[in-house]
Amino acid sequence: MKMMSMKMSLLWAVVPVLIVGGCPSQNRQQGVGTSASTQQSLYVRLGGIESLRPLVDEWMLEVTSDKHIRDFFAQSDISKLKLRILEKICVLADGPCLYQGRGMYSVHAQIKLDDTHLQRFLVGLDAAMTRVSIEPAAAAELRERVRDVAAQIAVSSDS
Repeated sequence: MKMMSMKMSLLWAVVPVLIVGGCPSQNRQQGVGTSASTQQSLYVRLGGIESLRPLVDEWMLEVTSDKHIRDFFAQSDISKLKLRILEKICVLADGPCLYQGRGMYSVHAQIKLDDTHLQRFLVGLDAAMTRVSIEPAAAAELRERVRDVAAQIAVSSDS
């Protein structure tokens, strides 16, 4: 009987803490008591698919109007390209999307992108992220992830 009384006392001591503070796993998901940027995926910090769509739209406007790289897109189906870029950005941001395009290297091998083109592409991304008000830390992280992928497909401008 005494053991049962101690268990009930412990239970009544713990329940208010859980009610007021929430469960630890729930706190982590909501960012309570933790740094939201270390607990939430980049996808969530970017605003999910609803923020990525306008970002891709703006980015495509930037790159297709940039005189240094717009010719790369002259023969492209822009709607299809936007979809593939949206999928790729979503995946890079740890979102729930599935990239259904061809491999990045095989898609770009024929067009000879170099470091200068890569920089112009990233300038367009930066402008688009500013225009759609992506939070600066999330924007910097996305830029790095895109840069890492793009660097794999760019040929050296020295060759």
